[in-house]
Amino acid sequence: MRSTDGLLPYLLFGLLPLGLMLLYLVRGGRLELASLRFAGILLLWVSYHLSPWLFYLQGSWNSFLLVPRFIGAALLFSTLSMFAFLLGYSWAGGGVRRGQVKALLASDAFRVKPYILVVLSTFLLIAMVVQAGGVEQVWASDLPRGFGQFATRDAVGKLSQMVAVLAGAAGVVVATVASVVLLRNRALTAPWWVGIFSLVVALLPGIWAFSRGAGAPLGIFAFIAFRLGTNRSLTAGVGALFLAWNLGQIGLNERGNYYPGVGNFLAAVISDESDLQRHHRIRALPFGPADNPLEAVSAWTRKAQQRKLDDPDGLASLISVLWHLNPVPSEFTGLPPIGRDLAKVMGTFGSTGLTSPLLADLFYAFGYLGSVFMLLIGAVCGWFEKQARTSPGLDYEIGVVLCLIGLGIGSQLGLRAATRPLFYALVLVWITRKGGNHEIPSGRPVVARSTNNRKVGGLG
Repeated sequence: MRSTDGLLPYLLFGLLPLGLMLLYLVRGGRLELASLRFAGILLLWVSYHLSPWLFYLQGSWNSFLLVPRFIGAALLFSTLSMFAFLLGYSWAGGGVRRGQVKALLASDAFRVKPYILVVLSTFLLIAMVVQAGGVEQVWASDLPRGFGQFATRDAVGKLSQMVAVLAGAAGVVVATVASVVLLRNRALTAPWWVGIFSLVVALLPGIWAFSRGAGAPLGIFAFIAFRLGTNRSLTAGVGALFLAWNLGQIGLNERGNYYPGVGNFLAAVISDESDLQRHHRIRALPFGPADNPLEAVSAWTRKAQQRKLDDPDGLASLISVLWHLNPVPSEFTGLPPIGRDLAKVMGTFGSTGLTSPLLADLFYAFGYLGSVFMLLIGAVCGWFEKQARTSPGLDYEIGVVLCLIGLGIGSQLGLRAATRPLFYALVLVWITRKGGNHEIPSGRPVVARSTNNRKVGGLG
């Protein structure tokens, strides 16, 4: 019996959410294409269904973590999660119809004073230098990627980790605001150059770390261009997506050949260009299951196997999940594990870290009922889309982008990491619009009128 036998019904069932998305695209057009609903379903499908489809068609899948007999369960659970996400999204009113959202970049709702972007970018640069260990280490680190991840952190180490987490959120804000500034202003003007500088700064941490998300800030630019830009912005958005993909491929495929460093990344780009062409652009072998940079099925199946072996207690799992959702920094409270660390399961602890994706944590904790949690994720995303549509403003747009980042993180990292951006988005909106007052606390209120005469907030 082949490993792919019995997968076809699960694969076909997983196409139903994509069919729904096609219907939504017909209704919403470009606006739906740049919505959290489309992004959420696309990310889940690519993470959990693309590689199994390739496996079914090609018949081979080489993965250190994969447990083939659980692939069908991964397909079923992820499909249920997609439906739960859609239900939560619709329940929160996140639907988008053609003509409901207009390009508002020229309004005061998205007015940004350049000095705010300079301040945010400076903080991000300083945090990066501190995390790297100095300016020289930013260019070329003396330590390998992931050094110290298994060590017990002292007080300074815990503080450094919290700064790194905040810097990650700040990077999303910088990329979003820089994208707005670039799209609002003509090329080569002073604000445009500030936007270019800030977008480059937002790119540096991922480039330094050889991250698969090295091009994420460019992806954010494309997302904003599709949502709010003019038709002329679409070309820039497509180009940004292409460049983001290539940066991510370099980070993912070259991290084992170089130490962290911006200079080392540039060296990888220059010295390995022919290899990239040979292996990723004109490769003789077809794109296989293991080539998917978002592939999460392997880790999910290993976690599912551990659930069957461990038979976790339901109450203990619920307590662990709730603890992962608490707003207090984990460096202070610690985090109870949701199942055994995959690095310990596979015997790589101390040398190579292995992450468990969001859906794997949910399945380990609750079985198939864990898919219901995606109702909450979908509801938060739908709420932000609704607010961005009915009360457009930069704060809600940043919230939408943070939700997008959370969805992307969830394809590779666990419950805590995937839900932090959503929490930051809610805190941001609470600060900027608390008590129904739409003033921005960093200065005098900035108010504009949208097409439906609601007040909106900006940064100015």
